[in-house]
This record gives sequence, structure tokens and C-alpha cells, in this order.
Amino acid sequence: MERKPIFLFQRSNMSTELTDPQRAFLNAYRATGRMLAAAELLGISCETHFHALRESEVYRKAFAVAQRESANALEEEARYRAVDGSEHPVYQGGELVGHWQKRSDKLLMYLLSANNPAKFRKS
Repeated sequence: MERKPIFLFQRSNMSTELTDPQRAFLNAYRATGRMLAAAELLGISCETHFHALRESEVYRKAFAVAQRESANALEEEARYRAVDGSEHPVYQGGELVGHWQKRSDKLLMYLLSANNPAKFRKS
């Protein structure tokens, strides 16, 4: 299964009230899911982000979108690991003899429970 690249904020996606550094922070946040990591990637302080949250409604809305997209990316990764899994080599006598798909039943149960709690709740 081909994995999709992370969506990036472009100039056409948000109002021109977003600055290039704000767009860069939002893209870094979406990729990492962590404010500190995003700030460190850009060499800025998290306070820059918090200031923009306080001062700009457009930025607050754009950050809310980035948070949802980051959370969606996590869920997509969990679904990938639960259902598709990852391929691992199988060796016998030091030689590669095949591969097996490692899937996560635990992640699958969490996803089922989250998407249909009435049916898959813990008893």
C-alpha cells in the first residue's frame, strides 16, 4: 500500500494573513505533532507560536486544522500498522527464506473500540 505524503499549508489554502513563518510552523507541527519539535526544526521559540495563537484568529483556525490533520495522520498510521502491517524478513540457516507481515491486534482493537464503542467496548 502506497503511503500518502503529509498535506502542507500553501498560500492558497489559508488567508494571506498567515505569514510564511506561521505556515512553516504549522507544516512542521503537522509533520511532528509536537509544538516543541516544530519550533526546534525552525529554530524559533514556542512563544512565537503562542503569541500568534493569542493575536490572530486566522492562525488559531489554521492551528486547529493542523491539530486535526496531525491526529488524523496518527490514526492513519495506527490503521496501517493494525491492518496492513509491516514486512519483516524470515531467515533460516542465515539465509533469507521469506517475509511475514507484522500486524498489531492491539491497535486494531483500539481502532474498533474508538469507531464503534457500543459494539467493541470492554466488558
